[in-house]
Amino acid sequence: MAGSILGPMVLARTGPTAGLLLGIVMFSLSSATLAMQAPLWLIGLAMLADGFCGMLWDITVVSYRQRHIPPPLLGRVNSAYRFIGTGPAALGAFAFGALVAWAETPDDKITGLLLPYAVAGAVTAALALYAAFRLRLA
Repeated sequence: MAGSILGPMVLARTGPTAGLLLGIVMFSLSSATLAMQAPLWLIGLAMLADGFCGMLWDITVVSYRQRHIPPPLLGRVNSAYRFIGTGPAALGAFAFGALVAWAETPDDKITGLLLPYAVAGAVTAALALYAAFRLRLA
């Protein structure tokens, strides 16, 4: 809720590109925090920051679409965004479940459970690095 209230003020100061980059970086950091089995208070703090930065991402993306997509196409673009954004979630859950099954051993089930978070952290860190050099929003 804090992200939805404070988000527009933060984005007014930082700009949309920084808002998107912050969302990607925070997702990477929260995933890495989970993968490292950090203390519970640190995990809670990371997840709180991830939720706030996720709201910055949502505000930026929705505002950008509403400004730049012609009104007759906005509904179609929104539905395509949702399809691409949430449609593959089931495939990701399946892939990470397979990764857990592959990585766990009878003696060590924890490593298998933590591996998907490490993979998610690494992939989103690479995406953040790519976006930092390529992403420019007006």
